Amino acid sequence: MDVKFIMRDLPCFVGVKKGKFDLRQWINLFIMRKTLGGELNELTQEWFGQPLPPLPTL
Repeated sequence: MDVKFIMRDLPCFVGVKKGKFDLRQWINLFIMRKTLGGELNELTQEWFGQPLPPLPTL
């Protein structure tokens, strides 16, 4: 198997269909709660082997 790219070097995004304001708000709230609780950092370290980079503020 050949390594094509290193996942930890790629940014992660969530795509939401235009006009889906409620879904976008839910995702933003989910990310905020998981960030404040430390769970998002734990998942990032588990899956990417590095701490969560600074996130943009809302």
